[in-house]
Amino acid sequence: YIHMSRYANGMRVGRRVTQGEVIGYVGSTGLATGPHLDFRMFHHGKPINPVENRCIALPPVSQDNRVAFQAEAVRLLTELTGHPTRQAHRVGAGAGNRL
Repeated sequence: YIHMSRYANGMRVGRRVTQGEVIGYVGSTGLATGPHLDFRMFHHGKPINPVENRCIALPPVSQDNRVAFQAEAVRLLTELTGHPTRQAHRVGAGAGNRL
């Protein structure tokens, strides 16, 4: 991450992080016109395209957790867009939908 104002307490190079953990705080550096974050990925010191990066496959959301997962997806999509979207309605429409 580039253009961060500071790292979270205890964060250091090489430390393993977990999903949802705060690693730093957004800031403005250089000629930035506002706070933002620049995300880059490297593999063995060479830049890679994060979109093409093959991540570890995880099991799908279990049937027991699917309704709660879809409700949270709708909540987050609504928060991101500022209003319920067609996508949010489609996601929450039925237990069989996949994201």
